[in-house]
Amino acid sequence: MNDELVGSYGSFNKSVTLKEGANVFTFKATDNLGKSSEPVTKTITFSVGAPVLTLDYTPETTSNKQLTLSGNATDLNDSNPKIYLNDELVGSYGSFYKSVTLAEGSNKFVFKVTNSFGKVTTVEKTVIYTPAPSKE
Repeated sequence: MNDELVGSYGSFNKSVTLKEGANVFTFKATDNLGKSSEPVTKTITFSVGAPVLTLDYTPETTSNKQLTLSGNATDLNDSNPKIYLNDELVGSYGSFYKSVTLAEGSNKFVFKVTNSFGKVTTVEKTVIYTPAPSKE
């Protein structure tokens, strides 16, 4: 396989690590007299998807100054996706839980999940904080 001896006696077994994209393998057999078969080329295309982010309930508006943001990320090719909130690492191994203090008005949150293959999923949420009127 690709000019490397990978078997004998009519069979072979070889583990390979695929890179993203096209992975080309060329096979040929050579007998004990040195005669070779015509090369056979096979291509395996490995495509990595982006991680999936699922956020727990995030209100669009609130009268609470404190808010807990949470959720989880899944990835078929990476058991340890990294989760960022406004560029701060807030979780790995697929989940996060972060308490935040809101400023009055619009509060924008950018969630990013990355996997070890460099694929990224981004979700943006905006929460509007309006303090409850004071009771006098």
